Amino acid sequence: MRRTPLVLLLILSLFVGSVAQAQRRTQPPETKRPKLVLLIVVDQFRYDYLERFSDLFGANGLKRLMRDGASWTQSNYDHMPTYTAPGHGAMMTGAYPAESGIVGNEWLDRASGKRITSVTDESVKVLGGGPTETGSSPSRLMASTVGDEMRLATNDRAKVIGISVKDRSAILPAGRHANAAYWFSTSTGNMESSTYYFNQLPAWVNTFNAARPADRYFGAK
Repeated sequence: MRRTPLVLLLILSLFVGSVAQAQRRTQPPETKRPKLVLLIVVDQFRYDYLERFSDLFGANGLKRLMRDGASWTQSNYDHMPTYTAPGHGAMMTGAYPAESGIVGNEWLDRASGKRITSVTDESVKVLGGGPTETGSSPSRLMASTVGDEMRLATNDRAKVIGISVKDRSAILPAGRHANAAYWFSTSTGNMESSTYYFNQLPAWVNTFNAARPADRYFGAK
């Protein structure tokens, strides 16, 4: 009777070892991790546009994504409301608005009694914007994004950056621990950010803003 546990233990160890060897033989070889993960969001882009305007797509742009990528035609929203900010809060977190904290583009803040946006943050200052602009940050986002998890998994070696025309679309998909987020200031024409990320804009952003690249479109058709 005393030998039974030893025999069972030996059988189990042999079984587990053989299963592990079988798994190693059947698993595909480890592929290299991608060096870049790029999320592109086009607001109001209907599915039929992929076919309607396909002849205008560059060979290495959307046409390549359609050729070599995957396309889902039976996709549905599982959350309400389907405003842009709740979508930005959901796409990289997988969280519904009730879980992400981003319940609309803007709403009435109970604590202050003010009408705020999804990224309003009066504790930070705008960098590169006008003097009357309110600071923006992901402080109201309660869920972790893919970028946040990448930063955590790599001990902050991963770099996560959001860029968009609007502050909410630059800030929310990038997450709470992004290196930076940049958006367009309608009052100054600059790409701006906030002190949530750094104390001053990087030199290359100031150089870009000084070139005034958008000005050449004034009066143009």
